[in-house]
Amino acid sequence: MTEAATDPASSPTPPKRRHLFPLILLIGAIGVAVYIQFFVYGKVEPPRGWLEDFDQAMALAKSQNRKVVVLVTHRKPGDTAQHVIRYVIQKPGNRKAFQEGEFVGVMVRLRGDDKKRMTEEYKITVTPTLLLLSPDGKEITRRQDQETKQEVPFRDSFLKGR
Repeated sequence: MTEAATDPASSPTPPKRRHLFPLILLIGAIGVAVYIQFFVYGKVEPPRGWLEDFDQAMALAKSQNRKVVVLVTHRKPGDTAQHVIRYVIQKPGNRKAFQEGEFVGVMVRLRGDDKKRMTEEYKITVTPTLLLLSPDGKEITRRQDQETKQEVPFRDSFLKGR
């Protein structure tokens, strides 16, 4: 045997784990991106001036004798609910009609007690659902699923209880 073959200093060194650090960084970056997508940007806010507590909205409506517009969505609103907020409720003409009619607006996400109440009391079977309620909570009219996407009928018929 030669001296070089038995010398530990000349034997090949095991590869360093340099590849682990970039891999850990990549996994961390993906985790942050997923968090931002689902928990920051994925959260749909209720329309401006709307409440998120059904009981609070009903108490306010009753005390001020105002009708209540309820947007019922899943826990995480889908594309149709986002469309309703952006392109129906937030349209200037609809916002103006909503304010002039002195309605109380509330966005209810179906979860917990609200889910049980809304599905039993108001027979919610599909989301999004728009409900127009009297100050004492009786249903006046409703629009469901794709019906909620129509911009002008919201102002011209839904808010008028037709």
